[in-house]
Amino acid sequence: MSNPVPMQSITRAEYQQLLERGYAGPVSALTEDQVETDWRDRFPDWRGRNWVYLDTDDAGVLRLAPVNVTRQRRASAA
Repeated sequence: MSNPVPMQSITRAEYQQLLERGYAGPVSALTEDQVETDWRDRFPDWRGRNWVYLDTDDAGVLRLAPVNVTRQRRASAA
């Protein structure tokens, strides 16, 4: 396994908004099976159900990434 990367999580409401705009979806919508295989190696905490486009850099480029959908946002440590 390659270096695991922290897993991104979003709420069901956030996922639904992104889904409606075409910025998220179920893994079954991806046509390339190798993507799912690679993600499972890189993101061991990924539940294997959903993907999202994330703004990962200052250039505003959207990148396809796996995402876990949660019922509600967890409180983060300050």
